[in-house]
Amino acid sequence: MSSKILQKKGKLKEALEIALAIGNTVKTAATFHYIGLLYLNDSNVSEAYRYFHKALESEPNHIPSLIELATIIS
Repeated sequence: MSSKILQKKGKLKEALEIALAIGNTVKTAATFHYIGLLYLNDSNVSEAYRYFHKALESEPNHIPSLIELATIIS
């Protein structure tokens, strides 16, 4: 089952496990951003921040991650 389907079914921990496994091989801004969103949905702001930052290391102009970081910081 995909991470997004699990998330929609309220199985956030399982979704996060899958996303983290994918993030170990697919190191893109979109993957890191999605992991950050999962952490944010789990109220883990420090890990969300870390993954939004990783997204920006991968792609410095990744607008969605810039927006999320700005929201966290403000």
